[in-house]
Amino acid sequence: MKAVVWTDALQMGFLFLGLLALGIGGLITAGGFANAWEIAVKGGRTQIFNFDPNPIVRYSTWATVVGGSFMTLSLYASNQSMIQRYLSIKKSSHAQIAVLLNIPLKIVLVLLLALCALVMYAHHWDCDPLLAGYVSKSDQIVPYFTLQVLGFIPGATGLFVAACYSGALSTISSGVNSLAAVFLCDFIKTYYDDRHSREMSERKATRISKILAVTFGLITIALALMCQLFSNSVVRLAMSLFGMLGGPLLGVFILGILFPKVNSYGAATGLITSTIVIGFVGICAQFTDHSWQKLAVSIDGCSSANNTTDLYSVSTTSNSSSTEATTLLSTESPDKDFFYFVGSISHFYYSLISSFFCIVVGSITSILTGNNTVIDPVLVFEPLTKCCCWMPPVVKNIDIENDETKINMKPISVEINENCCDSQIEKPMLNGENG
Repeated sequence: MKAVVWTDALQMGFLFLGLLALGIGGLITAGGFANAWEIAVKGGRTQIFNFDPNPIVRYSTWATVVGGSFMTLSLYASNQSMIQRYLSIKKSSHAQIAVLLNIPLKIVLVLLLALCALVMYAHHWDCDPLLAGYVSKSDQIVPYFTLQVLGFIPGATGLFVAACYSGALSTISSGVNSLAAVFLCDFIKTYYDDRHSREMSERKATRISKILAVTFGLITIALALMCQLFSNSVVRLAMSLFGMLGGPLLGVFILGILFPKVNSYGAATGLITSTIVIGFVGICAQFTDHSWQKLAVSIDGCSSANNTTDLYSVSTTSNSSSTEATTLLSTESPDKDFFYFVGSISHFYYSLISSFFCIVVGSITSILTGNNTVIDPVLVFEPLTKCCCWMPPVVKNIDIENDETKINMKPISVEINENCCDSQIEKPMLNGENG
């Protein structure tokens, strides 16, 4: 785990350097920030706020703030790779500091990405590479722009390639390491201990973990090769998968922390149901045309578009089509059926939708199956322990040593009267206090 963290830190440094070099190079070719901003304003690319409540508007304020908050929460609160990092730190206070330090770094990263997008539009506002046929997919626009802006500087394009690989490898290394650890501990070790009546040796566990890491790495490569078959960009596909897979898991965490009466049947049913629902939404999205939501582009400035092949050119485009293609898409939603509406829902809402279904279905299932009867208050949001009506009838208090790193689990069952809504549940007792 230590090697993964330090590798991620180094790769993040290369990522920042690559974006910074691309942004500065783009500003030079665009004639400065003021000129790039003026071009973006004229092209309608500076719409910071859009309060349209329609869920199919992909980048509205509601989608990015509300839906994006749940997506971010699923990444930092219930994602296994992040939780593995939290648990590798000695003190919980240090983990909290790490999360807080992530905020300014995240802001800088987003600003660098916005700067790169701004200068790319300023450079291609009258000659869209995708529409002109210089690239075949929108994912290729950034490397194409890099060759145009930094291609004459020795080593600059290599720095950008290193930044791209750093961004990818930092995610892959963490994910592969987490998958190998979870599969080893939850499946292989459990099966081995039950069958051999003893724990697996550290040497054997390490060897199996390496084999699992290689296996999951090969699966990741195969999935990456499959991405070229999808019509959506890699970024949108990745964010959709984050919402589809992280949302149901976030719902289970919310059920466990804020709904102490939910039992295992409710949690499992909510997880399965929400995964099916959001999976249906995601499948519909792959067969839905979202092109009407894109802003207008132009190829009027592509003087060499006719029968000209560039480094990334995959086809030729005649100048005679530039007038017809200047306004690529309309701004009004087409009138389609239910499946089209479901498939057009912004991917920012995926975590919110799946978490909502998980909480609702899990709560209803728990009520129908008798609710949870025993809870450890240390696992529940602390203010909820003040309300007996919200808590199960039996609460297990624990004896906590006066040490940040040690917790002595000594359950003490406390029977609570069903009509105790005016009373309070006992808090966990510290060493030295009389029970």
